Amino acid sequence: MSAFDELRTKGNEKFKNGNYGGALLHYTQCIDLNPQAYALYCNRAAALIKLDSMEEAKEDLQKSLEINPHYIPSLCRLGFILLYEGNTIEALENYVRAILICSRERSQLERFKSQLKEAVRLAENRLIDQEQRTSTQTISEESQPWSTIHLNLQQLQPLQRM
Repeated sequence: MSAFDELRTKGNEKFKNGNYGGALLHYTQCIDLNPQAYALYCNRAAALIKLDSMEEAKEDLQKSLEINPHYIPSLCRLGFILLYEGNTIEALENYVRAILICSRERSQLERFKSQLKEAVRLAENRLIDQEQRTSTQTISEESQPWSTIHLNLQQLQPLQRM
């Protein structure tokens, strides 16, 4: 087993055991050995998310997607961070991109469609919370993108028949 593979395996074990700092260290060592290892940027981002370092995680995910723009786990994790930041539309766009990329892989498609549904649910809850907090203001301007999202989600329906 190569040093890279050993470090990745150790990082994965640390992550599974909840030692996110240890996982972060091993993933960083992997990236030092191979800066083009886009999956390791995504793994390191997962550890950073667990350590509540969202901005650093976002940078790693962007680097991962710079190397491989079709890497589905990076798209989904970036969607999660964008949703966390309140960038709902951008977050959902990442989830939709992931679904479109994996539309030929039935097992992956179902998995990521469920993640998209969860993201929509979280985004709708966030919008409801925002409406409740600003009950004296109208937020119709902020609500307008939702009709576009729902229309775009309807366009995904044909993918279910693949």
